[in-house]
Amino acid sequence: MPSERQVDLRGLAAHLKSVMVARWIGWLVQHHSWSPTAKQCHGISTVRGIRIYHMNVRGWSDNGYHIIVTPQGEIFICRPLHRSGGHCIARNPDSVGVCFLGNFDTGHDAPPEKWPGYPLLVSTVALICARFRIPIERVMPHSHYDPKTCPGTGFSMGEFRRAVRAAMANEIAPGGKPVKIVILPDNELVDCNGRVEGGTTRADLRPLLEALGHQVHDHLADQKKIYVQREVTTT
Repeated sequence: MPSERQVDLRGLAAHLKSVMVARWIGWLVQHHSWSPTAKQCHGISTVRGIRIYHMNVRGWSDNGYHIIVTPQGEIFICRPLHRSGGHCIARNPDSVGVCFLGNFDTGHDAPPEKWPGYPLLVSTVALICARFRIPIERVMPHSHYDPKTCPGTGFSMGEFRRAVRAAMANEIAPGGKPVKIVILPDNELVDCNGRVEGGTTRADLRPLLEALGHQVHDHLADQKKIYVQREVTTT
């Protein structure tokens, strides 16, 4: 039975890790919906409407897209990843189809970067590319394969690929800014490579612990262990 479910980045990362996919996936095709527009999106009801249209009008077995991201900042898992898509005839068997809901042609909802969901789209694509080892050069616009403007004449694939590459390298957080880790109550900013990986905030262990007043003893070479000595306060 076709269905769709909403996840956050952590849930998407867990899903990608656990899902069994026998088909070879070497590409990601980026789409926009064109209709509905960004302002016409209403979460899961809109996503279900797209599936119903694809099934009842197009005659497909399910939603054509594997993943849908809304401009308001929601992620929906749609067609199962183990099944070929229904989003791009030339690439259906060996790709993941991702749709950013809205009309990102110039003069409409463009630029896509102005919408809260865009950073989430970047992180979503980065997670998918990392899971299936899709090189950034194979993140393709639908218009590469069909005579369409999809994902929109105002959607810069160059900027999008650069943002996805940076997210894959953990250089930036999904919001497009470095993760700043601050120790209270003195508001001490800690230089510990704060980053987000698959929706989980991470930091380098030693500088963070030392900023908290702990001593770190590295015995990885001989014991495969790191010892943390708590600060002891005497009265």
